[in-house]
Amino acid sequence: MKIFKKEYILLLILAILCIALYFLFLGHYKLIDVDEPRYAEAASEMLKSGNWLTPYFNYEVRFDKPVFIYWLIALSYIVFGVTEFAARFPSAIMATLLVFFTYFFGRQTVSKSFGFMSAIILASSLEFIVTARMSITDMTLSFFICATIFSGFLGAFSVKRQEEQKAEGFFEKYSDIIYWNLAYLFSGAAVLTKGPVGFILPAGIFGICFILTGCLKKNLRLKYIVPGSLIFLAVAVPWYYLIIKEHGMAFVNYFFLEHNLERFGGGKLGHEQPIYFYPAVIFLGTFPWMFYLISALVKHIKEIVNQVKTCKIFDISIFKDTDKNSQVILFSLVWFFAVLLFFSMSSAKMVSYVLPLFPACALLAGKIWDDYINNNQNEKIIRYSSWVTAGLCFLMSAGTIVTYIVLSHKTVDLDIGYNLLMIPALFFAGALFLILFIKKQQKIKALFSLALMMAGIIILAVTAVMPVVYKSAQADLIEYINIAKTYNSGNNELITCGLTKPSLIFYSHRRIPFIATEDTKLLSKYLNSKKPVFIVTKKKYLEDLSKRIKYNLISPGKKYSLISNIKNSSIAAETQPKER
Repeated sequence: MKIFKKEYILLLILAILCIALYFLFLGHYKLIDVDEPRYAEAASEMLKSGNWLTPYFNYEVRFDKPVFIYWLIALSYIVFGVTEFAARFPSAIMATLLVFFTYFFGRQTVSKSFGFMSAIILASSLEFIVTARMSITDMTLSFFICATIFSGFLGAFSVKRQEEQKAEGFFEKYSDIIYWNLAYLFSGAAVLTKGPVGFILPAGIFGICFILTGCLKKNLRLKYIVPGSLIFLAVAVPWYYLIIKEHGMAFVNYFFLEHNLERFGGGKLGHEQPIYFYPAVIFLGTFPWMFYLISALVKHIKEIVNQVKTCKIFDISIFKDTDKNSQVILFSLVWFFAVLLFFSMSSAKMVSYVLPLFPACALLAGKIWDDYINNNQNEKIIRYSSWVTAGLCFLMSAGTIVTYIVLSHKTVDLDIGYNLLMIPALFFAGALFLILFIKKQQKIKALFSLALMMAGIIILAVTAVMPVVYKSAQADLIEYINIAKTYNSGNNELITCGLTKPSLIFYSHRRIPFIATEDTKLLSKYLNSKKPVFIVTKKKYLEDLSKRIKYNLISPGKKYSLISNIKNSSIAAETQPKER
């Protein structure tokens, strides 16, 4: 097709799509509790203190994650200021880099069209988009893990190519070393972002793939391992050495033992989920490509099984003689199932943990689209998957309209704008154009119809849905912060009771003590002090608290209430709370 002949057009399309999906209105809404404000505030405190070694949150040491994500956010603050946009900017950049790396990998191994379609599918997958727009560590970790895997595979392909034909030019001659050094570099950065998983996961995937393709020995040569290990150690070790030197066993016990080993094996830190949790997450997270992914998995697994049937019984290097296309599919399948099984074995399960397998999903689905568009293959697979996808989009369109009607009638004080009605319209239009383009054999347009539908939905969700969510969930908190900032020129105490909301800390720019609801003694102590005290708590706790302590109710709020030892009248006289 003409579109694949001019590479700059493909790159421009990917860039525009990434800007629309990840950067547009990135700072349009407040940081979402509980994770976003934690990372954003820790980076802010790092910038204020000038301590770039030890992360702090609420002015107490934070050993939950290594330092790299805080460095990225703090650097973003230096450029853009301490804003929501700046806090989310590193995630958006990492998502964009991963989309382009996916394109580059597909281009180098199979074709430009394969890389492009895989990148489009990755860029427009629901969970990938949502994580790209959040100030959390997962997108940065995913980029470094996936960049490690991509680089290692490209290194292995370079080794094989150099054996088959004479290398010409500097890059061709040393591409294997360059790619493997990059793999070790990215793995070191992954370890500096999240910990040992940044090395363990790629190493396991490489081991399985290289054994199956009979190239393990070739990729464990000293010329790769020695310089690569030095690069890995230079990136990953210095900060761990310095933080352990500074804090000793307190860091080792909390980060390595409690936060990594116990979370993986014992679930002590919570987040326990059933074994089918991640298949459900992947199914929903790959929307609108989930049915293409399922079809691709079935097709590619059947091909692998047929290949296995033709091999000798004790030959574990089953795929050593397969072509590059087949090996890319094999690597993608191993990558997909290795990440899925690894995190499924963990007691603690969170939605974002399996994000590193999304590029593998994109490659698998991208291959059936590439063969469909360029080789006239997989027509039944694409047609049936498109009909099911369109049917789901029609259902979601109807469901969104019903939700709008119910909320409009039941939630009297919630301002639900008419812009929300554009979301079901986009679902409907996306489904309609998908079916029309498939029927007319306008194949590339069918692919674009789903990606553009996602871009429109995300933009509308950010501009129309997030303000509604803010009014119902966070507006009370921001109003209470403004009261505390204004009353007595901010010379007061702001506390939370039975409530963990890091956004209070980020937006108030102060340390906020936490009190358990059952700690009557400490609550009474604060409320009986001479200094003005404001306590934020959940509205449902008010009745129980009124039986045990005396307080003045400043604002009942929608979900969260503000109580104080100051009379409401004196506060009203001195402050002018901003409108929600």
